[in-house]
Amino acid sequence: MHRKKKQTIRFGIRSPEGFQSSTWNCWTENGTGKHDFYLTCRALRGALKTSMHQSGRWRVAFEKPFIAKTSSEIGWSQEDRKIDEWPRPAEIAPGITLAYRLVIPASALTIQVTLYNDDKDVVWIPSPPEGMAVEISLLLTLPGVIVPDWPGKNSLMNTELVGTFLLENGETLWMVHRITPVPQLSTSNLKGQPIWFNSYNQDKLPADGLRAIVIGTADDGSKFLFESAVARSTNT
Repeated sequence: MHRKKKQTIRFGIRSPEGFQSSTWNCWTENGTGKHDFYLTCRALRGALKTSMHQSGRWRVAFEKPFIAKTSSEIGWSQEDRKIDEWPRPAEIAPGITLAYRLVIPASALTIQVTLYNDDKDVVWIPSPPEGMAVEISLLLTLPGVIVPDWPGKNSLMNTELVGTFLLENGETLWMVHRITPVPQLSTSNLKGQPIWFNSYNQDKLPADGLRAIVIGTADDGSKFLFESAVARSTNT
């Protein structure tokens, strides 16, 4: 009998001025007979999860406890928890798959660092220049694929390593980051109904510290999450 072992990478972005992004958690569990892995925003306390399943059916979905608590407010059911679903992407190079991306602009670093921040075991990525963003990429390499150092280090991508772990099927998951321009997310391209986490009603949202997670598809078909700070409109 195999003992289960959870492998986790916790990460976030922090500036020298004492501000940070949300912190994120990527993990897998060995000893289950599966090679699924997951990504969550820790501030959402498990309400929303991106799941990369070994079946090849990958998705972003609300978790069951969140739906059970809020179904009457947000109108989602246990049978229809997923927000987006897609097949495992094709390889971008022999034996290498770009699994997912998370984009965090400098403008999203609005959480003030305090002694009470939950930053145990967090890998802190340096903040990007003003007007730019950090792109964190999750890449998979098949068993036997030799990668000097980490993917993208010695290429035009010029990546830095966040962390890595081995999946149960022998694939390696790499998490790397680089500086990139901020994606242009125009309101005309945004679809769907916003879900107000932990308030469920726009009028009850707190005045400060508002944040948004946007689920997107890039022009090349790759999937990504975009973390943003949100400011209340001053219009009356």
